[in-house]
Amino acid sequence: MRAVPLERCEPLREPHAYHGRPSILTRYWSATTGAMVVCGSKRLMHAAMLLDFDAAITCFSAPATEIAWEDGSAHGTVSPAFFARTADGRRLAIVHPGRAEPDGARERQALEMAAQAAGWTLTDLDVPIGVRLAWLKVVANFRFPELFDTATRPALLDAFREPRPLARGVAEAGLPDTALAHVWHLLWRGDLLFDQERPLIPVSTAWTADTAHRQAAS
Repeated sequence: MRAVPLERCEPLREPHAYHGRPSILTRYWSATTGAMVVCGSKRLMHAAMLLDFDAAITCFSAPATEIAWEDGSAHGTVSPAFFARTADGRRLAIVHPGRAEPDGARERQALEMAAQAAGWTLTDLDVPIGVRLAWLKVVANFRFPELFDTATRPALLDAFREPRPLARGVAEAGLPDTALAHVWHLLWRGDLLFDQERPLIPVSTAWTADTAHRQAAS
């Protein structure tokens, strides 16, 4: 399995709805890969959204493999939630938090053994909640590449060399109100930074990365 790019493979199977299932099955279009990611629940979709936002992640997909384990008479299967690759070449198997019962410990051990043998690094599933989820949903709405405007980008970045409210930065750049959509896209890309501990609204303050470096140096 060391040579198999699981982060680029199609999922082993797609989740199916059934009576009593509380989750909503969905697909998430990833700006990172330009492809759909199969998510078995809204919770997994939110986690996929966070992976998509993370500039360190260069590729990720829904699970393309299943690990079978046995321990005496006990047996079962377990799959990571996602496989991902980072910009520095690490391969990540992103797993659900372990369950408290014995099978949960066995599943974790099986994942650890498989990851070690195949050269993957296990990392626990990070599902955004609260304010973090709220701003992530907002900027994810503007993740689509057609919102990247080479004509307005320089003017917007120049306007945010000093921290400014989003709408005021658009005005400072001499652009129409519709250019605010391009500002949201720059927030998604990480070209503009913002306070991730506070709600993100049109009057929130944003700034460029070099502004942050300049402030840190001073």
